[in-house]
Amino acid sequence: MRGRRVLRCSHGHLFSHGFWWWFYGGSFTVLARLGFAGYMHCPVGNHWALARLVSKSDLTDEERRTLEQRARADDLDGVTLNLSIAFVVGVGSLVGALVDHSRWGVIACAAWIAVWGAVFLLARRALRPS
Repeated sequence: MRGRRVLRCSHGHLFSHGFWWWFYGGSFTVLARLGFAGYMHCPVGNHWALARLVSKSDLTDEERRTLEQRARADDLDGVTLNLSIAFVVGVGSLVGALVDHSRWGVIACAAWIAVWGAVFLLARRALRPS
């Protein structure tokens, strides 16, 4: 679990996020940062809740094993959610650019969608369960 952040949601679910989640727009899914916690998506319970960081030294051996087994699933959930949001933003901006008849806006939005689509495909391939 090296380099991973361990979190516990307000419903008691334990999950972690690593490089993929933070690199590919992790801040998209943290709706509110409260200093000690953030309101975010919990991949274990598939709900939105207040989540706070957990010290790795406070975890039991069973919790560590569970986190290691769930690592790829947690990251894939984060990547999918974040890139879905990026895609919706791109499509919304593209519609706005089309309505405004802005050629450069359309080009920029199309590039945004293409880049984030490629990132999504690469991340899913890298995080596919082995």
